[in-house]
Amino acid sequence: MSAGDYIRFTTSHGSSSNGREFIAYKDGQYRNTQFETFCVQEQENIDFSGRFYVSGVTGASIGLGGNPLNPYTAWLFTQFRAGIFANYDYLTSPANRSSDAEDLQKLIWYYEGETSKGEITGKGVGWNNAAVAAGWRDIGNVRVINLKYENGSNAQDVLTIISQAPSGCSGDVVVLQNMTFVSGQTYSCIATTSITAGTGVTVQSGAIVNFRAPKINLQPGFRVESGAVFSAKQ
Repeated sequence: MSAGDYIRFTTSHGSSSNGREFIAYKDGQYRNTQFETFCVQEQENIDFSGRFYVSGVTGASIGLGGNPLNPYTAWLFTQFRAGIFANYDYLTSPANRSSDAEDLQKLIWYYEGETSKGEITGKGVGWNNAAVAAGWRDIGNVRVINLKYENGSNAQDVLTIISQAPSGCSGDVVVLQNMTFVSGQTYSCIATTSITAGTGVTVQSGAIVNFRAPKINLQPGFRVESGAVFSAKQ
């Protein structure tokens, strides 16, 4: 996503009153652009019928409750999007995932100055401790998509991960480990001799990843999620 784009939303997990996951996608381009996200502000709104203008992709929310993005929020969202968020029920049951989405949304709102610590519920208590222990002091490649209604008024800002070419993705002999190719982004890794992808390398649903090298080794621990586009050509 970038400034000038139009995006739409569809519902995912959670409730409208307690917070939820949303699926965001570029207007008219659902395939290969969709990604899961969360709200940044409690008092701004979005809906599932209209489209929204991206006024910027920045390190802060704007409008009601606008604040610089908290590094703890960035850590939480990075863990969530990578599919490695401890105790988050990605698969077991829709009801459990909805409950976890609500707990995570409330914790994000707390970090963004929208609510008090007393609003943290359920698994959010443990996730708060984990975020503090992680000790992030910057926001990594997490950003805020600043949104407006088509009439120009401020809408709800949401979280995203910007495309950053993975370190060491191209070169002569390329070895990839513990790396996530994130949803909604396109990557090309090119090597003159070989590419080896192994433990902890994940191509998320909605990501497009191209490997080009005379020799390509995909080892145990390399994972391509359903809905991703991955190609390896020699």
